[in-house]
Amino acid sequence: MIKQKRHNAHPARIVCSEKLSAWQHSVNEIFAAKKSGLFETKDKTGAPVILEWQKTNVREPKFVHIMHSVADLFIRAFSPNAMRFIKAHPDIVFMDKQDNPYRKLEPLFKKGIESVDWKAVEKEMTSMARLFWESRTSGEEFATKFTNSIFLFVTAKDDATKKPLGFVGYQIDDDDPQGAVILEPLAVVSEAQNRGIGKLLTASIFQLIPAVTRITLSVESENETALKAYQIWGFVEYQVQGPYHKLMEYRAEKSDILQKTAAALKDLKK
Repeated sequence: MIKQKRHNAHPARIVCSEKLSAWQHSVNEIFAAKKSGLFETKDKTGAPVILEWQKTNVREPKFVHIMHSVADLFIRAFSPNAMRFIKAHPDIVFMDKQDNPYRKLEPLFKKGIESVDWKAVEKEMTSMARLFWESRTSGEEFATKFTNSIFLFVTAKDDATKKPLGFVGYQIDDDDPQGAVILEPLAVVSEAQNRGIGKLLTASIFQLIPAVTRITLSVESENETALKAYQIWGFVEYQVQGPYHKLMEYRAEKSDILQKTAAALKDLKK
């Protein structure tokens, strides 16, 4: 489900001070003078789109504000994927694992798959998604675990209506190798699908941090739409993560698709 994942085991890191890695220090230097901004671009239809970016960490009040501002957008984008996943893998509801969030759905499945009230399941999963998202803003466990992490959030908005179209989160932890970033999450609302919004959001990291060399992410194995999109953008599968997820990576030395997209983003000076 929607759960923070470590995508790979990293080699021993070089620590400079304050428990930050050399990579994190170099990223902080990039944003020393400016921690937010705007990019102007166009989607596949030619419609103007604004990308609003912000750099933060879990201890800043801004982190909570950002998370609250994109909560509804995340849930709207998450729900269809979550329903597809649970319908494809209803057995996960009964898996006896301590960290299995789907166990909360078990009462709705006790009479058999044929008798499941899917509207009730969707309602419960939406509630679970909201609780998960809120745990990132109020949960001390999350704040403690990622206290040294750097977060970059980019929100796409229709330039004419100012309505949010999607957003992406990038994360750099203190054990990430030089040049590596984690993409989680990427969400695009259903009415903005097929406009290239996801690609614009994903590519924005190369405009923000040109030194990025590797992007990693986790995607559900049966989410064929997402898998195909990531492959078209230059991502390749490098590891299977259990029975339900695949790990994918983008390496800058092997593809320049996202870099070319990022080059078309025009920086709007505030």
